[in-house]
Amino acid sequence: MARVCPFKIDPEKQKELFCRAYVDALVSAGGYTLVSFNKNDDDSIDVLICAKGGPGPLKSPRLEIQLKSTAVPQYDKSRSNIRYPLKQKNYNELIGDEYHTARIIALLVLPATVEHWLRMSEDCLTLYRGCYWLSLRTLPTSSHRSKTRIYIPRTNVFTIDVLDAMMLAIAERRKP
Repeated sequence: MARVCPFKIDPEKQKELFCRAYVDALVSAGGYTLVSFNKNDDDSIDVLICAKGGPGPLKSPRLEIQLKSTAVPQYDKSRSNIRYPLKQKNYNELIGDEYHTARIIALLVLPATVEHWLRMSEDCLTLYRGCYWLSLRTLPTSSHRSKTRIYIPRTNVFTIDVLDAMMLAIAERRKP
């Protein structure tokens, strides 16, 4: 039975906070530092992942991320991509290659009910569903006024290994 508590925050804010916690857990387990921005989303960046030192020509690589979440994912016909309607402001601020720091969007797909988002026990903490990423830097400009639909490949699962590869690429002056 679902618990009832009168002190809950707005469900959209709850998804946003859980998405931050999910990425924070991934970044911490990967050995990186996460800087969280609590601002008005002026530049479409919610968090910054920082590495220390490194072997590449660029030291201490950085990755900026726009965080999104959904409990109702939409898939393309082949179910190989997640369709996501991204606000035009965010789209315009994530496309292009002229940013100093690499940028991606991370979309956390959550179970439909909050009670299924995580399971806790004395031995483990399990977060459910998956987080997917996409770099929009090579996408074209869009003339849409409110939202542009992006397609995130379901193969783009945001994992520690993927984060490691991204940070190494950034250190070698390649952007994800």
